[in-house]
Amino acid sequence: MTDTRSTAGTWSLPTSRRLLVRRVRDLLRVTLADSQGDMFPEGRMAGEAELMGEFTAPRDAVREALSLLADEGLVKRRRGMGTFRTDDSFSINVGLPPDGEPLVTQFDDHDRLSLRLLEWVWVPAPAAVVQRLDGVVEGDDCLCIDYVLLRNDSPVCVITNYLRRQEGRSLSPADFAEDFYSMLDRSGSSIQSQDIVLQPRLADTEVSALLDIEVGDAIMWMEQVIRDVNGVAIDFAIVHMHPELRVGIPGMPRTGLSNIATLQRVNQ
Repeated sequence: MTDTRSTAGTWSLPTSRRLLVRRVRDLLRVTLADSQGDMFPEGRMAGEAELMGEFTAPRDAVREALSLLADEGLVKRRRGMGTFRTDDSFSINVGLPPDGEPLVTQFDDHDRLSLRLLEWVWVPAPAAVVQRLDGVVEGDDCLCIDYVLLRNDSPVCVITNYLRRQEGRSLSPADFAEDFYSMLDRSGSSIQSQDIVLQPRLADTEVSALLDIEVGDAIMWMEQVIRDVNGVAIDFAIVHMHPELRVGIPGMPRTGLSNIATLQRVNQ
């Protein structure tokens, strides 16, 4: 990896070639994430000459970009045969599903979602939960639902929901059959919006065991506040996402700096 810092400790500008290599690498990574099997027959990517034309880049820059992808484990380069996709990443839309539709609609048709319930327990609302949910004060109980979301029997996310007593008191583990959103819909809680915070993290021993990954692997941490049709915050969730999961948040409205500052104060 090229160090762009000068000896004085300040950052120096990378060369045009370094910028080009990074841009080609990033665009190829996006192409890999977007593509399905029919885009790369037998997993084989376009040849170097085709990529040189697509990105208007010299051969050495294309080769270095492909080597960087190989270092990440996203592709494998075979001498005389080409470059082959090895990445098993998949995408999920974390936008709220339409009313009455299960979470599975956010995945491809060939994906099968299931739940592994870890714990269903009433707990005193921790301070972080009290801060984020409306109408909850210190000492109130909330329903803690701890579970793993699986895609085709492989773990995708470890999720902990803290649901207000008002919404959780009529629920039982038997209601948690399809997904969390469907359960709320059936209980009469209409969901209108959500607040989301995303941050990269490293998997610890607890999360790595549940996601079937190595300790120290990069994961995505998500905090989610779910609001009902009246804008009332009824649920707070913490989510640990598998490193192969690519997260999409479509349809986010344009916002001003004042709105961002307000959100930051709320989450401090």
